Amino acid sequence: MPLSKKLDLKFVIIVLILVWLASFPVKGVFYQLSLYLLPVLILAFRSTRSLLKRNGSTVLLLLICFVLPLFLSELWAVIFNGGSFSGNPFEIFWRLALFPFVLIAACDYSRFSIRWLQNSFVLFAVIYATIGIAGLFLHYSLNGRPFGWRAVGVISNSNPFGLLMMVAVIISFQRLFETVTKKEMLVFLPACLLLLTAGVLSGSRSALLGGVLSLLLLLILQRKNFAPFLIGKRGLLILGGSISLLFVLLWLLWPSYLSHLSTRVIRIFDGDIRDIRLQIWQHYLVFVRENPFLGTPISAENRFHLRGQVYFGPHNMYLSVLVHSGIIGLSGLLLGLGLLIKRAISLDLHGRSLCLALLLLLCVFCFFNAPLFGNEMSQGVFALIVAMIIGGDSLAKEELTPLVSGDVTSR
Repeated sequence: MPLSKKLDLKFVIIVLILVWLASFPVKGVFYQLSLYLLPVLILAFRSTRSLLKRNGSTVLLLLICFVLPLFLSELWAVIFNGGSFSGNPFEIFWRLALFPFVLIAACDYSRFSIRWLQNSFVLFAVIYATIGIAGLFLHYSLNGRPFGWRAVGVISNSNPFGLLMMVAVIISFQRLFETVTKKEMLVFLPACLLLLTAGVLSGSRSALLGGVLSLLLLLILQRKNFAPFLIGKRGLLILGGSISLLFVLLWLLWPSYLSHLSTRVIRIFDGDIRDIRLQIWQHYLVFVRENPFLGTPISAENRFHLRGQVYFGPHNMYLSVLVHSGIIGLSGLLLGLGLLIKRAISLDLHGRSLCLALLLLLCVFCFFNAPLFGNEMSQGVFALIVAMIIGGDSLAKEELTPLVSGDVTSR
């Protein structure tokens, strides 16, 4: 392949990576373009296919864990209940089992390292945070849906908005541990504060709970580096003081916001029946009892109706897997997560801490909110985490051996 064509392909791949990072929180046409065109490009060329094949066994294992139970559920419904096949298992395969590894191959081929992937994610999250905070204080909903006191910006719901903010907070916080220059400190510290502010203003209980737990895990895993960092750079002192100042200002200037937030958090622990999630869970538990082993296909009509409104899905990743693929599917989900945890543990200290913290955040968030099945935000975060875990060993290196005339050299 001529050098000019190779450079053009790298440029197109980098653009598609950035388009995907910028657009998956809001879905849309650009998101669909990058989600399908990027894998097609990777599969179209011999050199990029070779990079994808490196992780072929892991792709197959995630296919078995996440997709095969869904396919078996649909097959069972077609044979015994007279249903029809849908494209849902294929979509889950594409987004959960294939696309994360396509992202790894794309980054590897184009020399777009994991560090740059993280930086780009934080940059786009900062843009979304700025829009969300501005819209909230200007009392203007940019997505056309009223959310009152909760920040949302252009994202469809305040809960996915909160997840995006907290994932970016964890990445920014981790980067503060790794900073070696004042310039990096001055970039990531304000970003961390802005993202944390937006996360709090989202009012998402699941995102905030997951964020607190993942931050604690991050500090515990890096406890040996915590004290030197605190003494040497004083970054955490500045961060802690800024956060305290932030909450004082919120308390003085916006007491109604904290009142709403505290009420929502209390409902998690007192089992208040007014919380719609508890009613949704009770509704979908019936389907688990009816089909405990293979569940009910995603395409089946099992929506929850309340007061004239229709709610889609159980709003719980584990319950959703039980409903749509039964005990077999839940076993596959836990096996897949266990695989990722095992691979994350093998990374260096910084990579291990960050990936385990992000996995914890996603698992906590998905317990109360959007599951991996059928939600672009959680699927995008999952793809990013898999790329960090599986591609961390090779993509985190600053200098890589160049590709030679269409062939992949060993590293």
